[in-house]
Amino acid sequence: MAEQRFIVSCEGDHVRVVVPMPPLSERRWQSRETAFWMQSLMLFQSDPRPRALFEIDADRFRMTLTAADLAERIEADWPRKDIVALRKNGYGPGLWIRVQGTIMETYLEDLDDELTEALSAELWKMIRKFDEPSTGVNSAGIEDTNKPPIEQL
Repeated sequence: MAEQRFIVSCEGDHVRVVVPMPPLSERRWQSRETAFWMQSLMLFQSDPRPRALFEIDADRFRMTLTAADLAERIEADWPRKDIVALRKNGYGPGLWIRVQGTIMETYLEDLDDELTEALSAELWKMIRKFDEPSTGVNSAGIEDTNKPPIEQL
């Protein structure tokens, strides 16, 4: 069994999934100068920001991503019920998220496939925990296009 490289914690109906920042030796830096300064600064930082933080409850799906070189931060907050797909990107690296009527985007492209698959399975399980029995999406986080929508039944 592969080592779990993220942390899941539950507090009531609120779930947090944290992907720690990779070790300095595994990070991709924009330049040698940036690498030197960031590594120097991080020697004094006792609790670095996580690479990814996901917070899920019955109503919301919140995502905070920090680039490994700390140069960029992405924050998103969507209604949980609007997340219709969340899985490893089938055409390249990264975590593919589809939010109904909003976005279809790939994130965390620097994570390896094994981590991305495990993370997406865990996140999808947490999202589904709050769902009604029928969502039109299968257990892998992929829309089930073989079944007609409930309105057509």
